[in-house]
Amino acid sequence: MKKTFIILMCAVLVVSSAALGTIAYLTDRQGVVNEFTVGNVQIEVDESDVYEEGDDIPEGSEVGDPKPNPDYDPDDPESGDENLRTDEGNTYPMVPAAEYVKDPTMTVKAGSQESYVRMVVTLTKATALKEIFDDLQAKYPADFANGFLPEEHTGGTWNSEKWPCFSMTEDTENDTFVLEYRYPETVTPTQEADLELEPLFEKIVIPGQLNNDHLEKLEGFTIDVQGHAIQSLGFDTADEAWAAFDAQTEAESGVVTP
Repeated sequence: MKKTFIILMCAVLVVSSAALGTIAYLTDRQGVVNEFTVGNVQIEVDESDVYEEGDDIPEGSEVGDPKPNPDYDPDDPESGDENLRTDEGNTYPMVPAAEYVKDPTMTVKAGSQESYVRMVVTLTKATALKEIFDDLQAKYPADFANGFLPEEHTGGTWNSEKWPCFSMTEDTENDTFVLEYRYPETVTPTQEADLELEPLFEKIVIPGQLNNDHLEKLEGFTIDVQGHAIQSLGFDTADEAWAAFDAQTEAESGVVTP
C-alpha cells in the first residue's frame, strides 16, 4: 500500500510539472524598426551649343553664337531651353578681341540630398600664358582671367554673389591653371523638380592684345569646366566637405588634386 502511494505521488508530481510548464507569463515586447533609404547626389553640367567653324551658319549668326532650339515653345515647359545645350563643350577659334557665348550651368537633379556644389575651371598652357602676359606687361593671372573669362572676374574674385572664386592655383606638373568657384550655400532640389543654378559665366573674351606669336603658343589651349557635388550631411563646413571630396577622388583615381 505504501509503495503504491509513493508511485501515485510521483505520477502526480510529474503531471504537475508538465502543467506548470505550460503556464503563460504576462510579458510584452516592442521594437523600433529603422528603415534606411538610399540617398543620392546627382548633378549635370552643360552649356549652350554654339556654331563652330565649318557649321552651316544661318544668316545673321556667326561662330560662337548659340544654336536655337527648333522645338522651343515659351508656353510649353517640356519643350526645353530656348537654345540647344551640350555637355560635350564647344570649339572656338582663337581670334583677338572675339567674344563667344559660353555659359556653363550646373543642374542639381530632383531628389538629390542637400549638397555643397562647386565648379572647377582648368586653363591649359599655363607656362605659355605667363610668358605672353610678361611680354604684354600685364598682370597674371588676373588680367588673363579678365580676358578669357567674363569681365566681372577681377583680381581672382567674382563681382557677384553667386559662384565666388575660392582659389586660383597653378599646377606646374600639368602646366595648368585651376580656378575653384564654390556656390556660397548648400543646395536642395525638391523630389519632383531639378534645380538649375545660375551660369558660372556667360561668355569668354579673347584678349585683343594677342599677336601671331602669342596665338601660335596658345595652339590647343583649352578651358575645362567641371562640376562637383558632395552631401552636406556629416560635415560642419564646406572646407571639411571638399577636403573629403578631394581625398576620395585622389584615392579612387590616383590623381592628386592641385
